[in-house]
Amino acid sequence: MKSHFFALLLISVLFAEIPDTWIVNPQEYQYNYTVTAQLTVNTNIVSDTSKVLAAFMNGECRGISEFSDSQSGWMTFLVVHSNNLGPIMFQYYDKEEDVVYSIEESVTFVPSGAVGNPDVPFELNGSDLNQPPVADAGEDQLIGEGYMVYLDGSGSYDPNNNILGYSWTNNAGIELPNPNIASPFFTAPLVYENEQHLFFLQVTDGTFISEPDTVIITIEFRLSTDHSQLPDEYSLLQNYPNPFNPVTSIGFGVPNASEVTVTIYNLLGQEVRKLYSGYMEPGYKFVQWDGKDSFGAPGPSGMYIVLMQAQDFIDTKKIILMK
Repeated sequence: MKSHFFALLLISVLFAEIPDTWIVNPQEYQYNYTVTAQLTVNTNIVSDTSKVLAAFMNGECRGISEFSDSQSGWMTFLVVHSNNLGPIMFQYYDKEEDVVYSIEESVTFVPSGAVGNPDVPFELNGSDLNQPPVADAGEDQLIGEGYMVYLDGSGSYDPNNNILGYSWTNNAGIELPNPNIASPFFTAPLVYENEQHLFFLQVTDGTFISEPDTVIITIEFRLSTDHSQLPDEYSLLQNYPNPFNPVTSIGFGVPNASEVTVTIYNLLGQEVRKLYSGYMEPGYKFVQWDGKDSFGAPGPSGMYIVLMQAQDFIDTKKIILMK
């Protein structure tokens, strides 16, 4: 407990002039990734201590570092902390302007990995003023009791294209398996009459937290075959959990009876495994993937693409297998 306190205290002392949301406790994470970088702002390489660099994963601050002069020039040596693979986004804080700026470049976190070195540093380029993200909790839904409910925050966005972190809450005490993804799902509870529940979504880019957006989920008493309980359109939802090991669930909506295929591809565009191919009745469905290919061989850790096709509908999601 003391080591946890002193780690946070040390960071707060070293980086006293940073945004309040830039907090990271290295002891919470198992793996490190080292970034040796130069930052260019308006064609000029940063060559003073007025800028502070921060790394973010899933909207959470995972590393902070200032710039310093070295034999190879002004650069920063940033350690990024994580327990999982995933994209690393960057922002920098200008102490003189008291403004946070976004950075165009990103890298993928790999345990014990590194990018750049003092002789050839990783090049970062500052961009426009960081603006708060916008939450979009999706359209109101009418769902029969006992049916699967898929929340949809995929319409949320960040004006600076930063990776978003998600936070879902509700006024009904309904526990979501994972409230920190864009599209969590849960089973509608049994009710004695129609009930309306309000779900709140906020998103963060690591610096700013959005205003909450709301969606009303009406749970209908007794199951029926009314079309109001069926999806209005085809949809492919983000898998859960993500990253995953050893199994993940992939949800999707089918508004009309049709031929549907759900296929896993690697980043080279090669088919890894077809999870479903055939005729499907309308409704909210899900399939599972255990990380194996069509021959039953386990796939390597890394990023994959799940592709859904149905009639004229095509959509993809990125999924991460972590071992």
